[in-house]
Amino acid sequence: MIHIFDFDLTIWETFSKHGTQIWAKQLIFPLQRISKDEVMDDVGSVCRLRSGIREYLNYLALENANIGYISSGRHWNFDDELQPSLHLLNLFEIKKYFNSFTVLAYKTYKKSDFLKNIDDKIIFYDDDSNVLKELSSIPNVLTIDSKIFINWNDLIGKKYD
Repeated sequence: MIHIFDFDLTIWETFSKHGTQIWAKQLIFPLQRISKDEVMDDVGSVCRLRSGIREYLNYLALENANIGYISSGRHWNFDDELQPSLHLLNLFEIKKYFNSFTVLAYKTYKKSDFLKNIDDKIIFYDDDSNVLKELSSIPNVLTIDSKIFINWNDLIGKKYD
């Protein structure tokens, strides 16, 4: 079984300096960690880990789970070194949890194209209703809507067979 996460609005939330929601790929370097769960960019935008996500990832790791990500938050034609989302994984010190399937794709790629050929059972966490609907048609994929809970700690101890 593989637990695969989306980034934006699932693992973290990002806001401009005016408080409007933006995507992590819109952050401007340099990025600076300002607290355990917050990173600020050069113009005052802030990215925050969602409550309990670090603890949930740690729980999955202690269960020896395979953990991956698929995000459509890639800047077009930017190398990995210039992708804000990949920097955030390091700054939040959560990159270590992702030991399996990892994809940072451009927004035109469909997540289902990456998942449909995986034989393992997949638990996919995302906030996008359209993506969740599309992925639920793949027989070995169980989708979890990250919008339905406030704190990731609520999932600790749940078993998905």
